[in-house]
Amino acid sequence: EKKDFASALENFKKAYAMVKDRETTFNLAMVYFQLKNDWDAEILFNELLKLDPKNTIALNMLGEIAWRKERLDDALDFWQKSLHIKKDPVLSAKLDRLKKERRVSSTYDNSESLHFIMRYDGGKADPYLVDQISDFLEETYQRLSLQFDAFPTTAFVIVLYPQERFQAITDAPAWSGGIN
Repeated sequence: EKKDFASALENFKKAYAMVKDRETTFNLAMVYFQLKNDWDAEILFNELLKLDPKNTIALNMLGEIAWRKERLDDALDFWQKSLHIKKDPVLSAKLDRLKKERRVSSTYDNSESLHFIMRYDGGKADPYLVDQISDFLEETYQRLSLQFDAFPTTAFVIVLYPQERFQAITDAPAWSGGIN
């Protein structure tokens, strides 16, 4: 079953323009979220929280948006509020992983380019290597965007961990070198 988010977006925008209530705000926010339009999704989920402060789905989605933007403290805050309202073992596990990541990467440096946010251990990573990776990512983004005629607007977050920290955060097997 194909999901036509572009058509859904147009329909939900029309509904939202006619009636701004919990349902239309939620539906439009979710479509924006699915399309990875974090800017508009975040605005609408925050609007939804004004209408319904105990909406755990809105809190969870805001946590997801914050996490993928590397705003770890914000993600932590949203998810803790959500768990305070409603216990959720899946969210609890995700919160544990976030806490590990936050603890390990608290001293990391950021390098931002047009389409990527790179976080890395500035004390261990070679700045020349970070620049090379950034250049490679931007060149690959341009090539693939043209090839597939798709131009994502949300920055991709890349976190470069030393091997031992990667293992500690992800609980991935020792032979693994990366995850999505």
